[in-house]
Amino acid sequence: MRSLLYIFLLFYSISAYCQENMGIEHSNYAPTNSLWLNPSSIADNKAFLDINIVGASAFMGNNLAYVKGGMPYSASAFQSLSFNLDGNKKSLYVDAGIHGPSASLSIGDHGFALSTSLRNYQRAKKIPGELMDLLFKELEYQPEYGVKQSYNNISLNSLSWMEVGFSYAYLFKKFDREIWQGGITVKRMWGLASFSTIFNTIEYTLENPQVVTVHDFQSQYATASGFGSGTGWGIDLGFTYKYTTDPVMSYTPHNRLCRKMDYYHKIGVSLLDWGSIKFTKNALLNTIDISEEPHTESSTEGLDENDVIYNLQNNNYDNTTNSFKAKLPLAISVQYDYNFGYNIYLNATAIHPLRGAGKIGIQRPPLFAFTPRYERKRFEASLPITLWDYKYPSVGFAVRLNSIIIGTDRLIPYVLPVDTYRADIYFNLKITIFDRKKCRPARPRRATDKVRCPSYH
Repeated sequence: MRSLLYIFLLFYSISAYCQENMGIEHSNYAPTNSLWLNPSSIADNKAFLDINIVGASAFMGNNLAYVKGGMPYSASAFQSLSFNLDGNKKSLYVDAGIHGPSASLSIGDHGFALSTSLRNYQRAKKIPGELMDLLFKELEYQPEYGVKQSYNNISLNSLSWMEVGFSYAYLFKKFDREIWQGGITVKRMWGLASFSTIFNTIEYTLENPQVVTVHDFQSQYATASGFGSGTGWGIDLGFTYKYTTDPVMSYTPHNRLCRKMDYYHKIGVSLLDWGSIKFTKNALLNTIDISEEPHTESSTEGLDENDVIYNLQNNNYDNTTNSFKAKLPLAISVQYDYNFGYNIYLNATAIHPLRGAGKIGIQRPPLFAFTPRYERKRFEASLPITLWDYKYPSVGFAVRLNSIIIGTDRLIPYVLPVDTYRADIYFNLKITIFDRKKCRPARPRRATDKVRCPSYH
C-alpha cells in the first residue's frame, strides 16, 4: 500500500533540524536564537548586535524505530534499526530547519532582526498498531476475516519551505521596576514541498481473501513539490514582562551610559507560526468520501488490507483540485525565567499546539522544559530537562563560548548505551558585539602608560 510505504519512509527520516533548542533559546546574549521562541526578546537584549553566520540542528522523535545501545557515530548504523511492534499506536515527529544568515540589533527601546531559514517538518500520528504489524510482519501477519475494522484520525504530513522574516520589538512601558515589551515577526515563505494523507474514517470488513466491504471511508490526499510551488505569510507574536533589579524610569538599553538592566524574574507569552502556505503549482488535492452505502470490491487474485486502502485511494476520488493550503505548526508558548543571582537562572517553558492533527499541514507536538543555566557575557552553560509530548523525559546540555553554540536536548544517548527513540544536536556560528562602540568605557590609564608631552616651536 502506497500510504503505508510513506509511513515506512518517514520513520527512517533520521537526519533533520529542529527549532525547539531549549538549551539556548532562553539566553539573554543570543537574540537570533531567542526570537524563535519569543520575538519580544530582541529588545533590551544584552547583546547589542548578534549576527548568525550559519546554524543547524537535528531532531527526530518517535515510538516505533530505535537504535540499540545509544547513538551511533556512523550513518551505516542506521541501516540496522530495531522496531517496537507492541500493538500500540505509533507516532513520529521530525522538525527540520537550517538557520542561514541572520542579524539582531538592540538599540534604545527598540529591537530589530532579519532572519533566513529553511524548515522541514514531518509528522505521523495515531498510526494503528495493526497496520504496523501488516507493514513489518508481512507474510507472518494473518488478517481477521468477517470482522469489521475501524480506524479514525490517522494522519501523515510533511511540509518544507524557505522563509525570510523581519522582527521588531519595543519597550512600550517602563515604570518603577517594571518593563513591558512586545514583539512581532512577519515571515514571507516559499513552499518547497508538501505531502499529506489524512484518514478521517476507515471502516471495512475483509469477508474472505477475495471480497472486502467498505462501510465508511473518508480521507484527503494532497501533494506538491518544487521551489515556489506555494507561497504564504506567517506571523510570530510575543510579549514579555520583567521585574528588574533597579528602577527603570531613566533606563535606555545600550545608551552611552553603558547600563545593562538585570531582572529578578520575567514572564513571556508568544504565539508561534500563525499562517499557511498556499500551493498552486505542481499541486494536487484529492478527497474521498464513501459513507452513503457499503462499497464492495472483489478480485480473483485476492485482497488484503494493503489492497483495500490502495484501491480506494486510486479509484474513488470524489473531488480533485490543483491547489490547497498547508497550515503552519501553530502553537502557544509560555516562558518564566528566574534570576537566583551569581549569574544563575532557571527557566520553565511550555509549548502547546493550537493546530489539530487532522488537517493539511503540520501539528507541533507539545513540550515542557525546565532549564537551569549559568550565564555570563562570553560564557554560558545550560542543562535543559524536557518532556517531549508531555511524556518522554530527557536531559540535555548546551554551551555558548562567546559566539559559538553547541548543544543537545537529549544528552543521555550520546554517553550511555541506551535504546534511542529520540535524538538531536544543534550548533550556531555567530559574530556577537555585546556593547556598542560609543558605550564601551575607556580603558583606565595605567602608571606604565607613556604620556605624550606637547612640543613647542
